[in-house]
Amino acid sequence: MSNRKLTLLLALIFLTAWLAAPTYALATPAAASVNPSYPRLGMWWPNPWEQSLDDIARYDWVILGDWSAEFIDPLKARNPDILLLNSTNACELGFDPDDPASRAYMSGIPAEWFLTQVGTTLRTAVNATLTVLPIQALTVSNGTETFELFVPGDTALIDGESVYVQAVDKVNRTITVQRGYVRQASTHAAGTRIAAHVSFWPHSWVMNLSTLSPKGTIDPLIGPEHWGDYNARVGAELLSDPRWDGLLIDRSDGEESWLVGNSTARTLDPNQSNTLPADYSNFDQTWNDGLYQYEADLRGLVGPNKIIFTNWGEPNYALLNGNNFEGFPKDDGASYGSAWHTTVFGPWPDAGSYFEWLQYSGSPNLSMIETYEDDSGADPNGDGSYDNPCVKPGFVPNYRKMRFGLGTALLGDGYYSYEINTNGHGSLCLLWFDEYDNAGAGRGYLGYPTDAAIRAFDSLPAPDLLLATGGFESDIAFGAWSTWADTGYSISAQRDTFDPHSGSSAARLDITQALGTDWQASFSYEPLTLSQGQDYTLTFWARADKARPLTMWAQQNHDPWQGWLDFGQVQLTTEWQQYTISASAAGSDATAFLAFGLGETTGSVWLDDVRLQAGSQEVWRRDYDHGSVLVNASSNPVAVPLETGYFKLQGTQVPGVNNGAYVTQVTLPARDALILLKAGIFADVHPTHWSKSWIERLYNAGVTGGCGKNPLVYCPMASVTRDQMAVFILRSLRGDTYVPPEATGTVFSDVPSTYWSADWIEALQAEGITGGCGGGRYCPSQPVTRAEMAVFLLRAKHGSAYTPPTASGTKFTDVPANHWAAAWIEQLAAEGITGGCGSGKYCPSSPVTRGQMAVFLVGTFSLP
Repeated sequence: MSNRKLTLLLALIFLTAWLAAPTYALATPAAASVNPSYPRLGMWWPNPWEQSLDDIARYDWVILGDWSAEFIDPLKARNPDILLLNSTNACELGFDPDDPASRAYMSGIPAEWFLTQVGTTLRTAVNATLTVLPIQALTVSNGTETFELFVPGDTALIDGESVYVQAVDKVNRTITVQRGYVRQASTHAAGTRIAAHVSFWPHSWVMNLSTLSPKGTIDPLIGPEHWGDYNARVGAELLSDPRWDGLLIDRSDGEESWLVGNSTARTLDPNQSNTLPADYSNFDQTWNDGLYQYEADLRGLVGPNKIIFTNWGEPNYALLNGNNFEGFPKDDGASYGSAWHTTVFGPWPDAGSYFEWLQYSGSPNLSMIETYEDDSGADPNGDGSYDNPCVKPGFVPNYRKMRFGLGTALLGDGYYSYEINTNGHGSLCLLWFDEYDNAGAGRGYLGYPTDAAIRAFDSLPAPDLLLATGGFESDIAFGAWSTWADTGYSISAQRDTFDPHSGSSAARLDITQALGTDWQASFSYEPLTLSQGQDYTLTFWARADKARPLTMWAQQNHDPWQGWLDFGQVQLTTEWQQYTISASAAGSDATAFLAFGLGETTGSVWLDDVRLQAGSQEVWRRDYDHGSVLVNASSNPVAVPLETGYFKLQGTQVPGVNNGAYVTQVTLPARDALILLKAGIFADVHPTHWSKSWIERLYNAGVTGGCGKNPLVYCPMASVTRDQMAVFILRSLRGDTYVPPEATGTVFSDVPSTYWSADWIEALQAEGITGGCGGGRYCPSQPVTRAEMAVFLLRAKHGSAYTPPTASGTKFTDVPANHWAAAWIEQLAAEGITGGCGSGKYCPSSPVTRGQMAVFLVGTFSLP
């Protein structure tokens, strides 16, 4: 077992289904309250047979599988707060064509449950060995496009058998196949349906979750049912072991018509009628209905207290404990078909944005941003192998991409994971970054957020490219805008002085005919001059007579009508709301136009204070107890001023970024993020500096004011001189209001009365704490050694007459019993003031640094 490699999706799908039985899970205890500090981290499918359990246990939650249940107790022993999820799949069954158990299981799955392409029928009966199959048709057409029913490499379903298509003979209308591929061979009568399976992942078939699917019977005691009914029981059985905290449902996305052209599917035949649908809108809706019913059934079986977590799930918030945003942000900052801003903040009615999932789904909420080093997917016809870059010498992760993803996650209250690829997930390697634990300082170092995420800039300084016409305050300004409607659409515009958002008027747009396509009825401004690669920000206020979408873009004003700026879509309400959206220009154009698309539905829309400016406001910030997160989602570098000083992390992986520097402004590269730590009292004492807390206690006690101002600095690595030590010891001993007597200049030959600390040095001598450095001198500028420090501190603490116990010479390896200060050094250790300088040594001759001095003084005088 120690060398076992996880073939992740295939093993997952097969093993979860193999465990299925028509039983119901019992009610289980509620999951513990989950509120870890930040950053919050999750991980998909690590390999506990080969990876360190200590490394796996560092995450807040981990997805495993029923095959790895043996690791539940060892992981929870290491981290009692960790959440461990079993895993299943909403709509795919994996198989191993060479494994008898897998073949036997797959042969028992009702043929009605497989999602297939449009098929045909056998022209004649065939026995169980015939490999050239005569079929009625090889193509299907919708009148404008013709689709192949079979191509070499397909697997095809014939009732209870599946075959592997090796060749297609269009002249003789036959296909040459390998019989009994996974599902055993049998005889078939003429007229039996044959259709290609749909595969999205190697060695797996898509199951039909839609309510259009015919029912099939797997258990005679239950009778005919849908795939989702059966699969819910499979998932519930996986949680029958109460040690699991919940369940991942992979491939729980909706509207599966996207499979056409993105899998082996050329067509889809959801009811197995061999009929090509006119469109797939009804299929998409019935798929979503089936997915909802499956999740509702699963929730009913496992009860309210188990976690159900989805991957790119439909927003069935009330049933679920969050959603995984897999492969986001991609290299271009977007997700699958959605811009960064929409994916993060929404509104995204069809899928739910990161913030919407965090707001509406159940507790504990595990919603997570999962970023990939490599955005590529698997070939459905491939063997499932993956060339793992993580194991190659010299591999360096994409740290910028990781920071961008982690920063995006930290804008909300969710979790984060950085993995190599969807083909292997955490089993490929567990990447750990300085940003995860402050370069080893500890998990959860940011603490908790002190406020919600905000834009780093309230406004942009660039001029309005609409020349202030977007306020619609005059007929001239309003006249710079125009309407356009395609056939079947109608739109009109007027200045409206009733209830504008600002000023005296707004633009009212009345759409009286609409056929559902946004761009076919528009309100636009031209001309605009746009530059390729430049970021632009569109800001406007809007309301409508009913909730409705509004789409915004900029493009060419002539053929080929190239689009330059895609501002996406917003959802209007009946109340005035401001919208701010940024996008990067895909090209340059001196005569472009800006458009608002309103053709989706009829009704009225009001616009006011519309502005378009160069620059991006997709720069975000969120503050935490101990730091701040900055995210630049734009396509250009951005300088961000800070209201006070912060420290960068002191890391080792990318020292050019995490160099521990004290900063009052940072420049963020495009699609990047940065975690900053709140500065303490001193600008040169990093939050992770080993003596920070002692230094600040020394400052708060009034013992030190630092070594420089503007900004205030402490110089923790500088040596402490004997003149400085006089001040430090007396202030620690007598308090911050103590003022020593005026110096005479006659106590030490090298300390005249005009010397800056003469008063303190002579007072130190008067207290009996020092007799100088010999020969009537004090040596004020000489560094204090650690041996001298022991004497200073103990005499100050216990009085001038104090004599420490005799030294044993065994406390520190570099302080023998005959060392002149051995007794003082060993007593300093006995009183818990020092533990030495490391490795059993005290380093008596080394100079005392200002950082060490803070520890000595706070410990000796118990400074608060």
